[in-house]
Amino acid sequence: MDIGSTESVEHAAAQVEDEVGHLDLLINNAVLSALGMDEDFLHADMDSILETFNVSALGTMRVMKVFYPLLKKGEGMSLIINISSEAGSITKCYRSNYLDYSMAKAAVNMGTMTFYNVTKEDPGINIFCVHPGWIRTDGREDNPAPLSSYDAAEILRLLFEKRRYDKQGHRFITYENEDYPF
Repeated sequence: MDIGSTESVEHAAAQVEDEVGHLDLLINNAVLSALGMDEDFLHADMDSILETFNVSALGTMRVMKVFYPLLKKGEGMSLIINISSEAGSITKCYRSNYLDYSMAKAAVNMGTMTFYNVTKEDPGINIFCVHPGWIRTDGREDNPAPLSSYDAAEILRLLFEKRRYDKQGHRFITYENEDYPF
């Protein structure tokens, strides 16, 4: 589905409902970064940020909103995981570049908290945003990131199982199950 389009997300949700009827787990992991965003703040093309926001931040919110009815039908506690990044932490901001990515991840964090506030009394829904660590997503062995995508997936799977029923804990966590500051 194209998470930059509400119509596409709605179509995908209808297909999922027809095929399985409900969801127990939703992982939002889409991200986009505009070309040239490796430039520092003063040289960044501000007009190119809108598409990143539409996909990386608003797309995540679209998916949560549209798939919510299917999550409500889930068996037991349904879990929403929004893949964030250390780049989305305002408290720990150190970057002077990748403005679009960092701002979008901060928006994902805010959207996660807003959705949590709406659903915190609902015993059937839980939500977290997760900094997954530095991952070799390009698959290259010479990439210096310490985690392969396969190792990261297993670490996150175990984390999701561990935190599924934690409605009281911090909402922004790391792949090492540590609270991370917003």
